Amino acid sequence: MFELNIVQWFLAVIIVALATAYFWMAGRFKFWAKYGVDSLTPSFPFGNFGPMMAGKESMGMSIANAYNACKNSGPYCGYFLFGTPGLVVIDPEAIKTIMVKDFQYFHDRGIFYNEKHDPISANLFAIEGDKWKNLRAKLSPTFTSGKLRNMFHTMVESTDELKTYMEIAVQNKTELEIKDILARFTTDIIGSCALGIQCNSLKDPKAEFREIGKIIMTPSIIETVKGAFALTFRSLAKRLALTTSRPEVSEFFLRTVKDTIHYREENNVSRKDFMQLLMQLKDNDTSGDKTKMTLTTNEIAAQAFIFFLGGFETSSSAMSFCLYELALHPEIQKRARDEIKQVINKHGGEITYDALTEMEYLDMTISETLRKYPTLPVLNRECAKDYKLPGTNTVIPRGTPIFIPVGGLHHDPQYYPEPDKFDPERFTEENKAKRHHFAYLPFGEGPRICIGMRFGMMQTRLGLITLIKDYEIKPCAKTEVPLKMDPKSFLTTTLGGIWLHFEPLSK
Repeated sequence: MFELNIVQWFLAVIIVALATAYFWMAGRFKFWAKYGVDSLTPSFPFGNFGPMMAGKESMGMSIANAYNACKNSGPYCGYFLFGTPGLVVIDPEAIKTIMVKDFQYFHDRGIFYNEKHDPISANLFAIEGDKWKNLRAKLSPTFTSGKLRNMFHTMVESTDELKTYMEIAVQNKTELEIKDILARFTTDIIGSCALGIQCNSLKDPKAEFREIGKIIMTPSIIETVKGAFALTFRSLAKRLALTTSRPEVSEFFLRTVKDTIHYREENNVSRKDFMQLLMQLKDNDTSGDKTKMTLTTNEIAAQAFIFFLGGFETSSSAMSFCLYELALHPEIQKRARDEIKQVINKHGGEITYDALTEMEYLDMTISETLRKYPTLPVLNRECAKDYKLPGTNTVIPRGTPIFIPVGGLHHDPQYYPEPDKFDPERFTEENKAKRHHFAYLPFGEGPRICIGMRFGMMQTRLGLITLIKDYEIKPCAKTEVPLKMDPKSFLTTTLGGIWLHFEPLSK
């Protein structure tokens, strides 16, 4: 009898707790209706997160759905992360206001990080306030055209390795899974340019750097749930000492950076790379103004991690998707190849830094690739203080998550007629001038625009030039048309690989 009462009591507590949560969330779900802002219909207990939690759609897909559902109803769309009201910004002019004009209200991404228990999560992409502002100012000189020119020779060395790899690979088989090959290529470039380390991923598919990259890009269901929880309940997640980085990834970057710093300091080694600048910030305490800062070894590891993640995956994805589209559109491929050969011949048969800047059609092709397949399909911001939405009576409270629907914008027929069609002509100067500038956001915009954008574009151009000039690229029996996208990834990526046929061209 006593045991039965305990069971009944326990069930009663659960029922009361669920009922309380239900009615509390039902009240929260009326938040946007009070202000006359359309929203997707939420459901208990996940709000609009349900399909994502079930692994049926990615965050980018979910936000794009909100964009498409509300784009004819006004400049904003309500969205619920569990019971937390978020805002999807639909109108490009409103996006410009948030990302640039009123940046002081939206300077943080609102992304969870836990510097104490998960050091590499406290990187430039996630950190906030003055710490972000000061570090951004210190790191920006790394990516000037002069510094990139200094790194160019190192990139070309990795490009030569890609050329050699392909020459050997096509002797054995002409159908190749290019997504993995290019991820190994960009891993080698990032390892060399960022850390001064020879990763040898092209020569060894099981190289440690490449294996770490795979771990980062294949989160488990538990990690996806942890990430969603941390995004929605940041304060609670910090109190619970939640970590979002895999232990082996964190340990790898902390160890690698510590060993690299020790080696350079002990042997008086100096290189023109990202790691050297970070080491200077570790040692340099000469600034006498507000921006003075030094970095700990853990903080250096965090920046090395995000530079690695941002550099290897974004560029390899862009190249893979671009080659896929060129295989399906041989006329575009031929025009890109003709331009590449013409410019290289103009520069004495060499791929030079200046030659890259003259390949206008190649850049148009890359831009169209990033339009159709934006690496980050949604951008995050967080409202830093109560903010009145321009042209409305709606005041969104401090802490409100803001979502910029990059994927939705890039596939909107209003800005890109026949959005599923691959057409580099969208990016002629004339056609770009006809569109709102903020309808194209592959790297973000405003003060928090991707700091490594020019670096990423440079390695993307180099990889594509190497393959397009030497091979005719065609679909093969294993090529999926259309591609199936991974609903569990926070980036735009495919389920499985991208298989293409590479036919060597006569010299």
